[in-house]
Amino acid sequence: MLHLAAILVNDPCTFNAALSAAITLEAAMPDDVSKKGPADKTKVNVNESWELKYWTKTLNVAEEKLKAAVKAVGTRVEDIRKHLSGK
Repeated sequence: MLHLAAILVNDPCTFNAALSAAITLEAAMPDDVSKKGPADKTKVNVNESWELKYWTKTLNVAEEKLKAAVKAVGTRVEDIRKHLSGK
């Protein structure tokens, strides 16, 4: 941190450029692909490929069928299970 403070005092333009680059890099980083399950296990997110894979495996259903179920009844897992079972 002391190094960044020295840069700020000596060359504010370089400091701002470095800070901007760091923020841009962090914003551009992908989601944590090491996640093993969804953050919210009560809802299905078909817009994240790893969640889509998780839910198709968990619910034993094809991607297209899961997406259709979400479109029909929403993202709540309970509603999707009922829809897929025909109840």
